[in-house]
Amino acid sequence: MSAATVGTAIMALVSFLGAKATALVNLHGEAVDVNGFPKGQWPTSNASAYNDATVTDDDADWSLAD
Repeated sequence: MSAATVGTAIMALVSFLGAKATALVNLHGEAVDVNGFPKGQWPTSNASAYNDATVTDDDADWSLAD
């Protein structure tokens, strides 16, 4: 293995890792940007309206029919 081959491999690795680092920085920037959400916060769910976790108890409107 020649020095040129090792040098080329190292430069390719540095280039690859640099692109990955840039992608991670961009992804982090998108993740912390709250402008994409309504009123700048994560939307709330309506899961609190369901007081139990069963789906076949015929107790709630959303229960599955047997």
